[in-house]
Amino acid sequence: MQHQDPPAITDTEACKPTDPPPPNQLRTAPPRHPFLLPELADLFCAHASDSDFYHLALTCKTLFPPAARFLWHTLTITTEQTAQLLARTLSQPAATTTLDYHDLVHAFDCRLILPEYQPLCVSLFSPFRFPHLVRIRLLISNVPLKSFTPLFQASRNSLTELVHSFPVTEDFAELLLTIPRDRLKTYCAPYRGYPDTTIDLIKQHSRSLRSVELSWAYDTIMLALARCDGLEEIRFNAQYGKWASHAQSLTAFCGSRAVASLVRLYVRDWWDLSDGHVELLAQRFFSQPYIHYHPTHLQQITTHCRHLRELRISTTPLHIDTALHPLLDASSRTTTLETLVLATSHLSPSFARRFLLEMPRLRELGPGPGWDEDALEGLAMERFILHPFSTILTEVITTVVTADHPVPLKPFLRSFSSPSPAILPHDHVGGRRVGPSGYESFAHT
Repeated sequence: MQHQDPPAITDTEACKPTDPPPPNQLRTAPPRHPFLLPELADLFCAHASDSDFYHLALTCKTLFPPAARFLWHTLTITTEQTAQLLARTLSQPAATTTLDYHDLVHAFDCRLILPEYQPLCVSLFSPFRFPHLVRIRLLISNVPLKSFTPLFQASRNSLTELVHSFPVTEDFAELLLTIPRDRLKTYCAPYRGYPDTTIDLIKQHSRSLRSVELSWAYDTIMLALARCDGLEEIRFNAQYGKWASHAQSLTAFCGSRAVASLVRLYVRDWWDLSDGHVELLAQRFFSQPYIHYHPTHLQQITTHCRHLRELRISTTPLHIDTALHPLLDASSRTTTLETLVLATSHLSPSFARRFLLEMPRLRELGPGPGWDEDALEGLAMERFILHPFSTILTEVITTVVTADHPVPLKPFLRSFSSPSPAILPHDHVGGRRVGPSGYESFAHT
């Protein structure tokens, strides 16, 4: 029998309604594209940022839309090849793509360290114009700052978080001051530049700023910070007595309205803070000081701060038990402590036991590198047996310290949802903190 091709289906016939298939009939026809399956799209997204498929996704035109939005939400550039691929994709005409990638980008993280100066980067980054960009983080070297002029110009009305690792030049200062007033919430400038630009920027966003990181504290800087209304976090990365503020401006800052809303204060060197300054800060009820050096100031903090939630000590004060005893033995003792982490010194067994049993809200404990895992497990189990309905101790961490920050030695997670504690791996870094905006301090990268 001679084979005959089936008649072609006309457009009219294709548009006719068809009867729905029986309920028990299984559709076996494959989808037009595998990313139309939500399960595959989610699986792809979970691993794409750390694999070669990420680069493939940047040029794929038929991605499952939620997968594309996920992949394009945060652009991370670590190599020049990635930047070139992104630029080529972003330069495509809108008619050739199914989604407007420029509208999908909300965070831009460029960590491009080039071996030599590359003037061609100015044209390379010209397509990077994202009108809905909220966060910019630039950790760059040998990349012209003019390269990012289109980036700032396109996002000036949406930008709320700015982190950069290079000194502020005159051209870049003019670009920063074009950001509308009271827009920035996070500003991190770890290196020195034009102090006047930093002062003007702080004044321009005094009502919106919530987190600031600086490497110096001139009188004018401190006075500008003192005028901020809702400041929650200040990080000073000055080291070895480099605190440049005079006592008068520091005292004015400690008593200013800016400290009233402060919940985190990170200072690498507390040497210039007198007991009077610490007491002024304590009276303002800030709850998360980061103690780095002076043991006397540590005892001042534990004596006067009645609303402590977090205490991380990254050096070795003498007699650590004595410095911390006001937390347990003062007449108006602290009951709000949730985190206590020691990087180099360690608590005595009896004092660590008291912390576990007498601090009802304690969630995270790092009693120091002198403790082994079995001893910590025994203390945590004792807490659970004696106080089964107290706050669950979710993290017990032992740490060691480097020149800059503590590094985890034996991190693990303990969950006491059942009488048998489950010990699971956990990648928490004992001394590294992430601000409200989600960025890590450049001092810790």
